[in-house]
Amino acid sequence: MVESNTALRPRNTGLPPSVLRGGTRGASSISEQREEFEEDTMKVLVTGGTGNVGGAVVSELLKRGAEVRVLARKQPEAGKLPPGVEVAIGDLLDPVR
Repeated sequence: MVESNTALRPRNTGLPPSVLRGGTRGASSISEQREEFEEDTMKVLVTGGTGNVGGAVVSELLKRGAEVRVLARKQPEAGKLPPGVEVAIGDLLDPVR
């Protein structure tokens, strides 16, 4: 009989190891740990953020409280991006530009 070791592998939950171990900044309960984790602001760079799919991703990230930066080849037209989105001008195919 062959035994699987999948139960021994940690699941990728997206939570930092300190939360998984239960040792985050002195929080005494799971709900306190979750609150402390959720207070941390996620910073995200979105490539393609001026397109249809990328624009939807940017909107959803903003709803979730993330700080969003969009990589664009040129300055987007006024109103193309929601307020609060930072624009970084650049091109992945021409990093020196």
